[in-house]
Amino acid sequence: MESAASDGGSWPEDEGIANDDDDARQPISAGRRAPARPTSCETCKSRKVRCDRKRPACGWCTRNGQTCLYTARRKPGLRAGFGRELEGRVDRLESVLQAQQRTIAQLVDRLGGELLVRAPINSDGLPLQSALDGSSHHEGNPHALHHASAAAPAMTTSSTATVNGHDMVDTTAFDEQNLPPYDLLCTLTRLFFEHVYPWFPLLHETATMQLLTDPTALRTDEFILLHAIVVITLRYCKDYRLDEGRRDRYYRVSKEKVLLHGVETSTVKGLQAMVILALDVIGTSNGPPALNLLAMAARSVVQLGLATEAVGPSATPASVSISTLQVNILSSPESFTEEESRRRLFWTVYLLDRLATAATAFDFALNEEEIRRRLPCHHDFFICNHAVVTDWMDQPSENYEHLGSFAFYVRVVGILSKIHLFLRRPVNIAASSDVAQWQHDYRELNSKLRSWEANLPARYQSVLHSNYSDGHQHVDAGVVLLHLTFHMTTIRLHSSAAYPTHSSQHFQPSPSASQRCLDAVDGIVALCDVVRTHDILDKLGPPAAFCIWVAARLLLVHGSTVEGQVKPCITSLVETLELLGRYWSIAGRYANLLRRVLDEYHDHVNSPAEDRHAREAPPSVRILADMRRCAYDLDLLISRQPKSTPIRATTTELPLEYLDVFDFFNVPRLPISDESLLATGSQINPAFPFQGGQELTNTNFLFDANVDWLNDSSVM
Repeated sequence: MESAASDGGSWPEDEGIANDDDDARQPISAGRRAPARPTSCETCKSRKVRCDRKRPACGWCTRNGQTCLYTARRKPGLRAGFGRELEGRVDRLESVLQAQQRTIAQLVDRLGGELLVRAPINSDGLPLQSALDGSSHHEGNPHALHHASAAAPAMTTSSTATVNGHDMVDTTAFDEQNLPPYDLLCTLTRLFFEHVYPWFPLLHETATMQLLTDPTALRTDEFILLHAIVVITLRYCKDYRLDEGRRDRYYRVSKEKVLLHGVETSTVKGLQAMVILALDVIGTSNGPPALNLLAMAARSVVQLGLATEAVGPSATPASVSISTLQVNILSSPESFTEEESRRRLFWTVYLLDRLATAATAFDFALNEEEIRRRLPCHHDFFICNHAVVTDWMDQPSENYEHLGSFAFYVRVVGILSKIHLFLRRPVNIAASSDVAQWQHDYRELNSKLRSWEANLPARYQSVLHSNYSDGHQHVDAGVVLLHLTFHMTTIRLHSSAAYPTHSSQHFQPSPSASQRCLDAVDGIVALCDVVRTHDILDKLGPPAAFCIWVAARLLLVHGSTVEGQVKPCITSLVETLELLGRYWSIAGRYANLLRRVLDEYHDHVNSPAEDRHAREAPPSVRILADMRRCAYDLDLLISRQPKSTPIRATTTELPLEYLDVFDFFNVPRLPISDESLLATGSQINPAFPFQGGQELTNTNFLFDANVDWLNDSSVM
């Protein structure tokens, strides 16, 4: 008490308040600094009693047997930046909690009863309902997530997330790579396997999902692969956080990272990302950007040695060669899954190269002579890491159990590539020997198509032969694309004989070829009805849109050259393209072009007879029906056409007789010079006199079944 009184205090020791600032109230002479006195001990501070500051132990601690500890004087108040740090920690905790709730809710819905998750309990003892992601409308049952329970794991102070009780995932690495939030990235990855994988089976699902579990161990090319997945799946996600600005930013940043990495380095994961980006570009445009990316990917697969089989039972057979030996850049695969992933990577590049080039007059980026790969295996073997040996591309199959729909898809696209090369070869239609050779090659390709269809396993013929009217039977999007491509390939081959742009006494249009084209169009129309009935358009991509586009153009060609009117079923094709355009803008572009053409055509047909004969044909109709035009040219030319049409004095016999035929069907191709034609003395179609340096186009076919060269038992 005496020490307390001497300091001017009047409180008892057990009720007083520790005061470290007593000296501040003492007068200080000018120019003299007050001597620093020791602070109260930590025990007196915590007990809020007055401390006499004696050393080594103060009086209160001595009397009460407490440990007396003195610490250095600290500046009053919170340290600088503490408030901002605290606010940031709270924000991170809130975002982590929301991310965990959404992720677990989606996993519960996806895996069903495999996950046992208990919902958090509020103060009233009732389970809390988690916030649900808007992207659930694109995953399976659109209402399933609304009945799933969500768990809220204990909050931590770091940017982490947990799934189903597993170790916490540090998502800082994803943030540093400018990727979307962790839960959104997981959603986008799952959307890839739900909407893209069925018709583009490139990645292994389990291996890809494992990339999300330990981001600190990921390599640069694995982050790049995740960026590519973001690019291609943003179109399917309707998360409430993805407003237009964020969606565009994620797309732009991820696309730039994939492009830069693809230019600078060449790895398997980086090439997978480049192929996915090329697929996205193909789905948004039909011009040089996609072809440029495919050219890079094609050279990369060759440089990495992916065009040939590696060592092992499925290796490429040894052959004697004097060529320079190629260095193996890649190490041997560690598992069958890795080996099959490389094989599928090559075949996806092959497919995109063939499909994109088939719509143009260009050569393929991948040379057939460089390819020596076995077909991809069935999906089940790939997922389960069960090693099997499949057939070669050109080898007749005896056991189809190891092959899935993807392998048969590769084979039918291989036939399409042979047809493309065949139709690119010029033929002298005035020389009977040249025409005979052309018809012989034509029959061989037709035989390959028929053999492919005949050897298709029954499990992949169900789309054509099963009844889907009840709307409950499962429809495999991969099998749908398989048949769409087969019908498109049929049109590609037979349109050359049905609607040739040039004719002669040796080369006449074939009515049976025309009928096969129409049958193929009917098949595509039926498939469009199936996918619309079962609402699986979100599981189809640009290759399906191109097949539908070809069928619609064939109807325009047939209407312009034979019937004089367009079949009504073209409306179903256009409507399907419009629905598919919700996800892939190239499909919407196709639909808009067809709508414009059909609108101008109907205006032309419904106009008075005297005006119709006095007016020039709608320019869009003439351009689109010109089969010598590729898809890129059509897009460019029609977009530049004015809406109005000038008046011309010429007349036409049929409403669609003014229609030409497009580049996809520009066959046969004549030699560059017409000297060989003139030397033979043969006569080209007299209705269209041949003139050197000018294009000949036959637009009025008179089919004669008696002289149908294709109507032969050898090809039926």
